[in-house]
Amino acid sequence: MNHPQRTKMMRSFSLLTVIFCFFSLSSHAALLKMNVSSTPIQVGNSVSVDLVLTQPFAGITNGVLAAFGFNLDFDDSALTLANTLLASDWSDDSAFYANTDLAASHFPGVSDTGQSEILLATFMFTANSVGDFIFKVSSDSQQFLGEQGLFFFDENFDSITFDATANATISAVSQVSEPSAMLLLLVASGFIVRRKLKA
Repeated sequence: MNHPQRTKMMRSFSLLTVIFCFFSLSSHAALLKMNVSSTPIQVGNSVSVDLVLTQPFAGITNGVLAAFGFNLDFDDSALTLANTLLASDWSDDSAFYANTDLAASHFPGVSDTGQSEILLATFMFTANSVGDFIFKVSSDSQQFLGEQGLFFFDENFDSITFDATANATISAVSQVSEPSAMLLLLVASGFIVRRKLKA
């Protein structure tokens, strides 16, 4: 799933959630959002990133969300992808698509029930090294027709490409001081000095 030839380090400023609009010729107005689980992140921490579709049926008439597919891009020296969890009732079809890192389908499709968001997947990472890094998902339905993008079964049979990015700053593990030990040492030193003065 993780292709080293595509992964590279990309600089950013802070841990945040970034929302990007879909690129589409249709009137679909959905947004893709990536939520990072925690901040700050230290080396060795586990980090989860939720891929969420907001306003999922804006511009869709009498349709269902049937499938999606995209590629992943991240620096695999800084982050290790430990697991990818599809949302409930989605089937993993990645094995059928050589050019796509994650593909999934839903039967009979996710219907419009007025929901404001749809969780698509959760990525579980381990932080390996200090720095600012980007985790990105992207699709190219023009190059990989029927394989990448969001796929709606509606009157237009919409296929929508998208890009979304989450930024992460990974810091070094904080050095834990030992104030209790230092306090005991000072108290013991004072006790010794006091005994010498009395003697």
